[in-house]
Amino acid sequence: MAQLLPGEQEMGPDGQTSFVKRDGYESVAKLVNGQRSGHLSVSSIDLFHEPGSGGTTLAMQVLWDFRKKLRCAVLRDSEAKAQDVARQAIALFHAGEKQNTVLLLINDLPRMETLRRDLMECVPSSRVGGNIPVVIVLNCMRISGDSRIRNGVTLRTTLSEEEQNQFVEKEAQVRLLHGEQSKGFYGLNLMRHNFSREYVQSVIDPVKEGFQPAAPNTQLLSFLALLNFLRTRLLFVEIRVPGIPWTPCAH
Repeated sequence: MAQLLPGEQEMGPDGQTSFVKRDGYESVAKLVNGQRSGHLSVSSIDLFHEPGSGGTTLAMQVLWDFRKKLRCAVLRDSEAKAQDVARQAIALFHAGEKQNTVLLLINDLPRMETLRRDLMECVPSSRVGGNIPVVIVLNCMRISGDSRIRNGVTLRTTLSEEEQNQFVEKEAQVRLLHGEQSKGFYGLNLMRHNFSREYVQSVIDPVKEGFQPAAPNTQLLSFLALLNFLRTRLLFVEIRVPGIPWTPCAH
């Protein structure tokens, strides 16, 4: 794990409050350190997370903390061809005066095995000097609550006692900075209440009072909620919109 400089504080995305690390952070950082010291030219770390558990935030924090030791990058285009991604990763490895391992974050990429194969094919012809890893892929994948994972690191929508204490402190910091507006930071408050159904219900009930089932906005919200639910179960969704040709869409 990257060490903080003397006097440097770990900050959250707002630059004003401390960053709360889920317990899985140390596990991921340990795996990255282990693989950067290994001899595999291409390796991967699987980070599984339930929606809303902070998996992507944790992965981004890992990249931030390793930014001075590795060349960190995020794949933004999930539709990019695996060969193009592999070539760009190899180019980043060679960038600058000295070769250095690339830590590549990928979110829900459906062609992970293809990318791994293309990376392995690119390495022999890329004039890699020394015996250092070329690419470490941090593969961040959403899962449903009933998924059983044997390998990798898994984040669930349940906090440990230590995590709950950290979120209590975080909430106090945010309240001092933002006052009553902090009640609208639903992501933070949801984790502060340990993903409590009672808290979710208290947020939803006032909103439901103004809902009109037949209103376009209500139907759109219902549709988006359904897509978000199905996305974690890797189902094929048929989207049929009046006036627009039918298109099968896989999530």
